[in-house]
Amino acid sequence: MSALAQAWQRVGTELAANARLRVGAWLVLALALLSLVLLQAERVQAAYADYAATAERLQRAGAVLGREDWPQLLAAERAVHEKIDALLWQAESEGLAQARLQAVLGDMVADVGIRSARVRSGVSQPLPELPTVWRVQMRISGNCEPAVALRLLHDLAKHPQKLVADRLDYIRSNSRLTVLVSGYFSLRRGASPSRTPAEGSLAPANPEQA
Repeated sequence: MSALAQAWQRVGTELAANARLRVGAWLVLALALLSLVLLQAERVQAAYADYAATAERLQRAGAVLGREDWPQLLAAERAVHEKIDALLWQAESEGLAQARLQAVLGDMVADVGIRSARVRSGVSQPLPELPTVWRVQMRISGNCEPAVALRLLHDLAKHPQKLVADRLDYIRSNSRLTVLVSGYFSLRRGASPSRTPAEGSLAPANPEQA
């Protein structure tokens, strides 16, 4: 007789002779069966949830495909895109975007009458969710009266392209004005890596101040 058969024979003999051992064995078997049943129930529940989610997605997809107003939706989407695009500055590269914004702001500060004005390029980087839209920053500094600073803010706000005054500092003791301005550009081609304010160029507001 093999060793395995002898082991089973001993187990059978002990179970036949010990009622408490038989109860324990049946209890272990019952717990094992219960664990299997619970595991299978979890699997069935997960499969049903996955089926329900798939059925819901198919139902939504069918509803979308069954719509008859796609031309109107596309026209509305195009109109919104054109409206947003009209607010953005246009440039072919980051360098051209910085140069254009610097020139526009230079003319603006000269028009409002800021003395010793300087326009310094700052950080340029794409928006996280819109890689073709870049935020180009410029730092304006100079001396002026409070009314002139308010006029500059007014001109920034009413500009047809999007300009945002991110920060304004004004020191009354020496009439020193510093404004951080962001312009938002639509870059149709590849742009170079962004530059930090320390690497940006420093330019006078107009040629006469150079």
